[in-house]
Amino acid sequence: MGKITAVREMLRITDQESNTALHVAAIYGDVEMVEGLLKLEDPNFPYSANKIQETPHYIAARSGDAGVLSILLEKSKSTAHGGPHGKTVLHAAVMGEDIQRKQR
Repeated sequence: MGKITAVREMLRITDQESNTALHVAAIYGDVEMVEGLLKLEDPNFPYSANKIQETPHYIAARSGDAGVLSILLEKSKSTAHGGPHGKTVLHAAVMGEDIQRKQR
């Protein structure tokens, strides 16, 4: 097994909630970490949803994190952008904007 393959396997390990390192970086809005992880990962790797059916793209959109979402959309070619109950990243972005508006 090559070093790159080993690193990619480690990046794909999930926690008890089925979150990968990229899910967690998106949850915390860590742009630098997201960039670093995506440099190491295959751009075509289809990140699956976690236990609550959220992909990293969905998490970033729901939280209104334009920086993380922009990097994910630019660097990741995965088409897995969905969320729970058939919602899309666009749904999440609108919900995230609504939450931010209420917090003002």
